[in-house]
Amino acid sequence: MPHLPPDFHFLRPFWLWALVPAALLLAGLWWQRLRAAGLERICDPGLLPHLLVDHGRRASRLPLALIACAWLLAVTALAGPVWQRQPQQVFRLGSGRVLVLDLSPSMAATDITPSRLARARYEIEDLLRNNREGRTGLVVFAAEPHVVVPLTEDVATIAAMLPALAVEIMPVAGDLAGPALAKAASLLRQAGVKDGDLILVSDGVDDLASCLERAGELRQQGIRLSVLGIGTASGAPVPAPSGRGFVTGPDGAPRLARLDSASLTQLATAGGGRYSPLLADDRDSFALLAGPPSQGRTGGEALEGGVERWQEEGVWLVLPILLLALAGCRRGWLGLALFLFLAAPRPAAAFGWQDLWLRPDQQAAGLLAAGQAKEAVARFQDPAWRAVAQHQAGDYRAAAETGQAAPDARGKYNLGNSLAKAGRLPEAAEAYRQSLQLAPDDGDAQHNLELVQRLLDEQERQQPGHDQDDQGSQDQNQGQGQGQDGDQQEQGQDK
Repeated sequence: MPHLPPDFHFLRPFWLWALVPAALLLAGLWWQRLRAAGLERICDPGLLPHLLVDHGRRASRLPLALIACAWLLAVTALAGPVWQRQPQQVFRLGSGRVLVLDLSPSMAATDITPSRLARARYEIEDLLRNNREGRTGLVVFAAEPHVVVPLTEDVATIAAMLPALAVEIMPVAGDLAGPALAKAASLLRQAGVKDGDLILVSDGVDDLASCLERAGELRQQGIRLSVLGIGTASGAPVPAPSGRGFVTGPDGAPRLARLDSASLTQLATAGGGRYSPLLADDRDSFALLAGPPSQGRTGGEALEGGVERWQEEGVWLVLPILLLALAGCRRGWLGLALFLFLAAPRPAAAFGWQDLWLRPDQQAAGLLAAGQAKEAVARFQDPAWRAVAQHQAGDYRAAAETGQAAPDARGKYNLGNSLAKAGRLPEAAEAYRQSLQLAPDDGDAQHNLELVQRLLDEQERQQPGHDQDDQGSQDQNQGQGQGQDGDQQEQGQDK
């Protein structure tokens, strides 16, 4: 006698309750037939043709049997019968990012409201919200570094720790970022992250030479350093640790803490990252999170051991359910269906079960929704959708080439995203402009165009010779340069 597998069970056993109404329905139909049979025994045979429908014909039990079998098979399939496990590999993104926050006394200055530190916490919240890939950690420093949160995918934990961060919690006052960068890099290495990013949130550091050397070493190891500048060029007095008055210099006057944007820009350049001042929107966080595409970065890593899931076997019951439905609709269809199934020639080309019901683009859309972008690329026939799948698969060059022929605004917008990811910023800006010509009210395209244009302007400023040209014309444009400094200061204060 065959036995059920030892691990046989149902994933959704509550569906078995659907057998109760089926049993009641079949019992009611059977009771109706019994009543009709009893009427034949007690009524005059001459009246039966006027009282019973189909009198004289022998009632067939086949419809009831078909209904009962189909219902039983459908409920069993919905209940999810399983008895064996299927291993499934789990992947996670191999990227990592550590936020390094300055908690030196100057971060308590109030040249931007409510304070530099408060605005830095807001900016970190923006970075956490806009960064949805990889793992993130948090390190704070003053005279020495301290790990607040190691690398984790739970950014809510980091956000919950931010309100407690204050200048007063640091045991020793100072402004040494070099050891903090080393501590952040060690967190990446301990987590097995080969290529990572550090984002320094500061108004300036006292150990610039040490930080420049450290940034160069980290860059050679594949760790990129970007900097977010907090504060204004005009500065503000540094509050005293006691909370009363301000820190004074040798002359007795309050010591002003100014944003050292030049040193911070030099530090970001040495670390292979970007420098961004404090802005009034999310452009600063997007600029720091985007960065130039790095060569050789791994897209993800497989977790050791993976997971196992139960392999559902109820799908095999669909075919007999369909055959029973055919038999119940038309007399003789069951035999015809079996004959056609057995006599049909086997095609030489690859042919799957889904090809009977879904077009290739529909199958590819399902793969894309399931996160299998690479498999979706091979199935998409529509060029626009193929470009989307190539973009999600990380093949930005191929996505840009495929999306060149996009005729509509959304296609041009997607083309701009692929070109930007591929590092072709001028072409990306042109694609966004074409998208805006077709859809002038597209806020996403306008935002991305402004971001790309800002990155292009920053690249132009960082080109060799640009500073020399600016120096040569400094005397002639002195008044204009002062106006620009004033604008930058005003912008930093408005945020």
